[in-house]
Amino acid sequence: TDYGVGIDLWSAGCILAELLAGRPIMPGRTEVEQLHKIYKLCGSPSDEYWKRSKLPNATLFKPREPYKRCIREVFKDFPPSALSLIDTLLAIDPAERKTATDALNSDFFSTEPRACDPSTLPKYPPTKEMDAKRRDDEARRLRAGNKAPGEVVKKSRRDRPRAMPAPEANAELQANLDQRRRIITHANAKSKSEKFPPPH
Repeated sequence: TDYGVGIDLWSAGCILAELLAGRPIMPGRTEVEQLHKIYKLCGSPSDEYWKRSKLPNATLFKPREPYKRCIREVFKDFPPSALSLIDTLLAIDPAERKTATDALNSDFFSTEPRACDPSTLPKYPPTKEMDAKRRDDEARRLRAGNKAPGEVVKKSRRDRPRAMPAPEANAELQANLDQRRRIITHANAKSKSEKFPPPH
């Protein structure tokens, strides 16, 4: 398959529709069911689309009955600017989804009421590993700053430097690996009759 901007635009259309709907818009459990749900909402691909398809046996997934596109009917309660953008982003043919610049120039991003000011959004503590690590490190620094002069701050196991093997240990390890390779090579060189002697 060809990965291009059309795939990302499709994803953005799904996410935007799901955010506005408050639920998954095409919840398929299998690949075949997923395709069926896509066709049912977005319409069947055109015959030209199937002819251009580079996937082997792609026509096996062609629906028996053609589906009519019904995005505007299903999401009729969405704001018109959002509906127009979603309708474009969820085009079956990636070429009809246009470009990311076209999507960003959509009326959706310039129609009132606009998105709220970021400062009015609720603040949540970070949940990602790196954010949590940064938060823990900051708390550790604050605790260390509150220690009395001369008091030693105990390092956690995670903060201690890791042991690095000495060069001679690496040389010994390499010699051991070389010896194992020679043994394995020698063992593989034996004929089948040597490996499996006949029963007596």
